[in-house]
Amino acid sequence: SALLAKRRFELKRCSRGVPRAAHRHEASTVFDARFVEGRDAEPSPRLAQIHRQRKLADAYRRAGAERVDVFEFVRGERPELVAYNGPAEQGERLLRPLREAAPALVDLAGPMPMPAVNTMFDPIYAPGLHHYWKADYITRLTDGMIPIHAKHGPNVPSLQSTMHLYPQSGAIQRVGKSETAYSYRDVEYVHNIVASDADPGNMQRDMAWMQAYWDDLHPFTSGGAYVNFMMADESQDRVRATYRDNYDKLARIKRQYDPDNVFHLNQNIRPA
Repeated sequence: SALLAKRRFELKRCSRGVPRAAHRHEASTVFDARFVEGRDAEPSPRLAQIHRQRKLADAYRRAGAERVDVFEFVRGERPELVAYNGPAEQGERLLRPLREAAPALVDLAGPMPMPAVNTMFDPIYAPGLHHYWKADYITRLTDGMIPIHAKHGPNVPSLQSTMHLYPQSGAIQRVGKSETAYSYRDVEYVHNIVASDADPGNMQRDMAWMQAYWDDLHPFTSGGAYVNFMMADESQDRVRATYRDNYDKLARIKRQYDPDNVFHLNQNIRPA
């Protein structure tokens, strides 16, 4: 399709000039970005494929992967994105099963510095796009979520619209939930469903896809969401759910240092 061809072209363009063999040191990132051809359009094989990807996501999370985006997004084909921070040799070993699982149509895998990872999608997400997203924390991935991803993933409405799945393990879980403001240290993932489009006339369609996807997944989630993924129209109850038992203490601190709520242009904590 034209959408798939454009996404392939943009990923290739993003990868130009990105060093591969360089930066093989303890702070290197092994990044895997590939388009993999869908093997079958029938529902049952797709469900099995997503089930396999869920197990891979769990394996990468346990191994310390920073980011896992492995669900099917584009009709019949899917991008698989994994970033691992650490020794390059270990990262390459951890990514090998994913790379061997299916032949790649586009393969951008290789060691690269984190600034290259952070900027490689800039041509796709250029200034001037319209965005709306919703997120939730996930205690763990379950079989009940698989049919939802199989239903909504292939219907992604635009080049830039996606569903991201971010691991929340490793160093995050080595800190107590009351030691800092960040409370959700007991969950395994946060997902972020993104409606994004260059044409404002398409946003109603894109947001309808995003909202339906989020609504269907929400019963499987923990109630709160990463605050940077929350939109301005989400309620204060949602903010409270995000900080959980830490909210009241943070509201008292807010009253002491910002009683007039000067810093309010985000999903913030209101003064007690």
